[in-house]
Amino acid sequence: LERTGSSLQSLAIAAAGIDAVRPLGPFGSFIGISVLFVFLILVLRPIFYGVNGGPSIISVVLSPFSGIVELLSQPYAFLLSNGINPVGVLISVAFVRIGLKFLEQASNGKFKSPLG
Repeated sequence: LERTGSSLQSLAIAAAGIDAVRPLGPFGSFIGISVLFVFLILVLRPIFYGVNGGPSIISVVLSPFSGIVELLSQPYAFLLSNGINPVGVLISVAFVRIGLKFLEQASNGKFKSPLG
């Protein structure tokens, strides 16, 4: 039990599964595994891959967010196209952090930086 790190709860779930197929006789585990395999193929295939060349359920659900993902995949180009200089943003953030750290040290711990 220690070597595998299994918990009693996970072992109880496995025991319940074995007890469920035990009345089916010596081929119970074979039948149970086969039914589970077919069920997972029927359920998971449309979710991840789609059916008959159609889109998957995941792609249909996430399609409204594809524009956001496309924008975030190239943040430098996105910032430049909106008139924001990324280097200036980084330098500004660095100065703000340095300033907050200076205030924290100057106040002898009375001021706590919200940035940590």
